[in-house]
Amino acid sequence: MTRGPARAGRRVRAPAVAGTFYPADLVVLGAEVDALLAAAERTSVAPPKALVAPHAGYRYSGPIAATAFATLRGVSDHVTRVVLLGPAHYVAVRGLAASSSDAFATPLGEVPIDGDACAIACAMASVEVDDAAHAPEHSLEVQLPFLQRTLHEFSIVPFVVGRASPEAIADVLDDEA
Repeated sequence: MTRGPARAGRRVRAPAVAGTFYPADLVVLGAEVDALLAAAERTSVAPPKALVAPHAGYRYSGPIAATAFATLRGVSDHVTRVVLLGPAHYVAVRGLAASSSDAFATPLGEVPIDGDACAIACAMASVEVDDAAHAPEHSLEVQLPFLQRTLHEFSIVPFVVGRASPEAIADVLDDEA
């Protein structure tokens, strides 16, 4: 994960909901996510292949999201790519929308996008690049600080999901596994 300002020539998706759904300040955000993760109930489950986590503001869903992401403790060195699927709230999407960005930013830094994996997905009929769908969307963004605090070096393959069949989603997930 790259931290700090974007390098010239790179396309970075800026945070859309920092300061509303979660703190915009690096120190405050890091402390809040760390506290949520520390308070998460410890379970002895096997490392997950998939997580389902809420995507509301942290004051509403932070403790539950932290419980999901806390299951990544102990596997952070093994998880190098995360496929994110989030519902489209603002822009109508047919199928799945990929991003043309090189990274997504949060106040904690940048998370690189696995461009090769995105390119493979974009070859599928159900996936299109649609940066307009990603620009205002919070469903993926609010997951990133938890991932940034639980994983070490990782990249993401982000999709905003609209009217997509279960088969189309399964095809993308099968391809990315």
